[in-house]
Amino acid sequence: MSRFLRAIAAATPLGLLLMVGAARAPVAGAGVQNSITVPMASEAWYLENPTCNTLAGCVTPPRALINPLANDTLHVSIVLGVEIARSYLTFNLTKLPSGASIFGGRLTVPIDTTPMDGTISPEESHVVACLVTLPIVPTQGSLEFPPVPDCAVSSPGIYSAKVQPTLTFDLTPFGSWWSGSASVALVPAQSASAARESWSVVFSSTSRQSPPSPPATAELTYELPDETVPSATYVPPLPPPVPPPALLPNTGPVLVPQSPRIPPSTVEPRTAALAPRTAALAPLKGRYLYPGVWALPLVLLAVWLALAKGLTQDLHRARP
Repeated sequence: MSRFLRAIAAATPLGLLLMVGAARAPVAGAGVQNSITVPMASEAWYLENPTCNTLAGCVTPPRALINPLANDTLHVSIVLGVEIARSYLTFNLTKLPSGASIFGGRLTVPIDTTPMDGTISPEESHVVACLVTLPIVPTQGSLEFPPVPDCAVSSPGIYSAKVQPTLTFDLTPFGSWWSGSASVALVPAQSASAARESWSVVFSSTSRQSPPSPPATAELTYELPDETVPSATYVPPLPPPVPPPALLPNTGPVLVPQSPRIPPSTVEPRTAALAPRTAALAPLKGRYLYPGVWALPLVLLAVWLALAKGLTQDLHRARP
């Protein structure tokens, strides 16, 4: 065997093992990742009804006393650890490609620092974004019961005191929960209630005309399925590699004795001999097949008598 063939035989089992390992390796980045900045599709904010804590129960005050603040603004506030206002945001997902899956992003909320709009100590605020799965109906300063958020899935806001003060929220915890719609509630954190904090954060809604601060936007990171990437499905295991045959010394051509060729049999099958001989057993009709055969026994008898007489004559009979 040549060295080239020996190398192939030795490398074949290793190559099979490498192929199996590559087939079972997980596929990383099985989709195309992109990001897009979207506005809000629906916005609302709710006031805590102070009469709900009285013996008379919840009473709706006159509209003029409900919301004396500027129109088209959103609020999150707390006074001495008691929540006063909270806001709800629904992202506009119409610009996302079909089949896109959101897995993260960032919510940016620019703060309206105009003194008359109600912002108080935004640098001391502790706002948290909570998951909302119910639809958000646009409203301003409503005293109705707001949709209940799920703060088990949440992200804390980070305050930035730049030229435009902002609150930013990491949207990664919400990615696996959003399907078809994406909404969050901005509420005071539990730590703010425990510490009896007092502050108020105001920001502009999308419909506000000539806003002193830009409205909130969300930069969503999404993934599109890539059909060209093979999925890491089950790959049946390959049979164990066959070891290469033992190498024999090269002693020249090997002569293999050949058995003599046996000519094909010329004996015809004896099928005719096995056929029933019904024709020979058929009775004879009429005269004998050979005329005069009836005299054959008489001839044989005469020959036998002559022979017997000749053998019994006296051999020493006197001559005359």
